[in-house]
Amino acid sequence: MSRTAILAAAIALFCVSIPSSATAQRVIPRSSILKRGSEPKNPAKSAADSAELAKSAAMLAPGTGSVMGAVVDSLNESMLSDALVSVLGLPARHATTTAGGVFRIDSIPPGKYVLQLTHPILDTLGIRVVSDTIAVVAGHLETVEMAIPSARTVTASVCSPAKLRFGPGVILGRVFDAGNQGPATGAEVSVAWNETIVNATVGVQSGPRVRKAIVADDGTYRICGVPSRFTGTLQAIRGEAQTAEVPMEVTDQTLSMRVLYLPPAVAVGDSGATDASRKIIRAVITGKVTNAGGVAVNGARVSVQGSPASTSTGADGRFTLTGVLPGTQSVLVRRVGYSPVETPLNVTTGAPNELTVRLGTYTAILSTVDVKAKADPLEATGFERRKKMGFGRFMDLDQIVAVQPSYPSDILRHIPGIMVLGSGASATVTTTRSSGCVKLMIDNNSVSLDAGQSIDQVIGVQDIVAIEFYNPVDVPMELSSGSNSGCALIAMWTKGKLQNPKK
Repeated sequence: MSRTAILAAAIALFCVSIPSSATAQRVIPRSSILKRGSEPKNPAKSAADSAELAKSAAMLAPGTGSVMGAVVDSLNESMLSDALVSVLGLPARHATTTAGGVFRIDSIPPGKYVLQLTHPILDTLGIRVVSDTIAVVAGHLETVEMAIPSARTVTASVCSPAKLRFGPGVILGRVFDAGNQGPATGAEVSVAWNETIVNATVGVQSGPRVRKAIVADDGTYRICGVPSRFTGTLQAIRGEAQTAEVPMEVTDQTLSMRVLYLPPAVAVGDSGATDASRKIIRAVITGKVTNAGGVAVNGARVSVQGSPASTSTGADGRFTLTGVLPGTQSVLVRRVGYSPVETPLNVTTGAPNELTVRLGTYTAILSTVDVKAKADPLEATGFERRKKMGFGRFMDLDQIVAVQPSYPSDILRHIPGIMVLGSGASATVTTTRSSGCVKLMIDNNSVSLDAGQSIDQVIGVQDIVAIEFYNPVDVPMELSSGSNSGCALIAMWTKGKLQNPKK
């Protein structure tokens, strides 16, 4: 069904026979952010909508006219509820769209007017939608159609063809300062993912890709030229302050929206409830952890990545996590027998921070005798235990063999967050985040790459049986030598260390 047909059907639900005049709309960039909120619910038309509009019509003032219409969310192909439609120049004349996306504004003095559409989705997109001029006549009802533009229209309006040559997709949204709730002007937003390229010149080549954008004065950002399908992470950084890496899983879409809250800059190691010198007030997260069937999970460990804040769930599955730094944080839930679940959450001090986490299917743990009898040599290194904790990224021998690497650097290209340039003697390894520095540890021994040797010259690919990678804030104490302070860590385990690798 076309957009015009959808609009006509929505209005027809409430009107039998009315004089009408269809009106188009204009989409222009917004220069400021007016309000924040969540995206709308899936609308469902109801009889209450009709009663509400009929009551409005009965209250029509003599000598005035009315405007009625419907609003479509073209991004989600549905009617848009809870949107504010206002008459510019007449502050008292406005209406909110019903569950079916319909609105009616009565008692408008005769004249020519423009309607403006306001909704959190438009704030996130950074655009403003207004109608063309409407002529209101006393005693008449004018009809109008308005819509949030389609993904293709938005993409074309915010990204030039030159910026889209690297990919058809765009990620846009806003970044707020979690401290003062204002726009985080000047922050850098980046998206990182791994991409495999196949062509006749280079053959099959896999490596990390990064796109970046700077947050504008109004808090908006636009990252153009990303694939329409990829899995990666999104992060905002300004000075010492940085958000968690928010997972991005994009499937067959050209437009993605994300709102981030940048935490206040805090001194390294600060774990107090309040930083008095900077007036940073910590937040509280409350929530519940259940299994796949919705049953409460007792004893699950809930923590914030890169922070000392942690707690456990009670018998009812509920938890209260205090001392959390405001901003976009990553909440990690772990429980023996379940795979760890990591969930991003925009944490603020001005509103409740509620979170419900559903774990996967429970897997029974083998008895102690069985575990010892079948123990893999890799377990003695703590690899499996740290993997279950969920803080880093891990590759075992099966995954390494599947990559079919020629060099160790070929393995690292498949780990999100690591950037590898060149190979062999020219291979350089950095991270896509923060300072980019990486420290290397082989069989729990620190290895320096400062002497000019590349990682491909330090170790042979045939010797590697497992790899761990940690961002700077996630490096476990047992693997921290002090020399990797402030840097990411790559920990490799070799056949010589394990003696009896499984392959």
